[in-house]
Order: sequence, then structure tokens, then C-alpha cells
Amino acid sequence: MEDIRKLREYNSLRHMNMTAEEIVAETKAATAGIIEQLMKNGNIVKVVRV
Repeated sequence: MEDIRKLREYNSLRHMNMTAEEIVAETKAATAGIIEQLMKNGNIVKVVRV
């Protein structure tokens, strides 16, 4: 639980100097990597984007 708090604090401090567009772009890039790995491992088959 403490690790999650530290990660949130780190991201919060880092995002303070970023625009909303930069934060969204970074989040999408990180999410794409996670989704790719899940698909590669067979944990998910299809992702529906809305």
C-alpha cells in the first residue's frame, strides 16, 4: 500500500509541470505498452476503444 502512495505522489509532482495534453499522451503510451503485453501473454484478446 505504501508503494502505491509513493507512486501517486511521484506522478502528482511530475505532472505539475506538464500540460493536460502531455499527461494524456504519456498515459496513452504507457497503457498501450501494458495492453500489448497482456495481449502477447494471452490475458486479453481484444481491446475496444471508445
